[in-house]
Amino acid sequence: APPEHETSEGPDYTLVNTPEKFDEFMAELSKQKRFAFDTETDALGAISSGCVGLSFSWQKGTGYYIALCGPSGSTVLDTHPTLAKLKPILEDPAIEKVGHNIKYDVQVMRQKGIELRGLVMDTMVAAFLLDPTRNVYGIDALALHLLNFKKIPTIDMIGKGKVQISMDKVDLDRI
Repeated sequence: APPEHETSEGPDYTLVNTPEKFDEFMAELSKQKRFAFDTETDALGAISSGCVGLSFSWQKGTGYYIALCGPSGSTVLDTHPTLAKLKPILEDPAIEKVGHNIKYDVQVMRQKGIELRGLVMDTMVAAFLLDPTRNVYGIDALALHLLNFKKIPTIDMIGKGKVQISMDKVDLDRI
């Protein structure tokens, strides 16, 4: 029987954690006029958190995760040169960016010296405008309700309470 909803088992996700993979990613990203963008951080506060990685998508069923930090022994990219290469695209107002609660990502990137420009949609704001009576505007609930897509809940990756870990401790393949 087919699954009740789509999950992360089907889509084509690419872990970008070596200079060679990053060059391939940049070749594709530089062709895009619009993409979805998200930051992964090691804390909830945008100003006090470190940027662990960045995710991008511009086509249904695909996504790229740029790993800047990971568990001990993980292969990751060097943060400063990676962000320096991304900066012209992230700051280009002609390239449209979409995000969920993107004001958070704006603050995270600002801490890294990047001013996100070309912001055209915040899906959290859009969900509120579509239905201001909704109780939850988190991406997990919205993806399931609006797109019939069940993502791996963040709590399943980092836990909660006393055993909670930060995102930089999660296995890169899982992220």
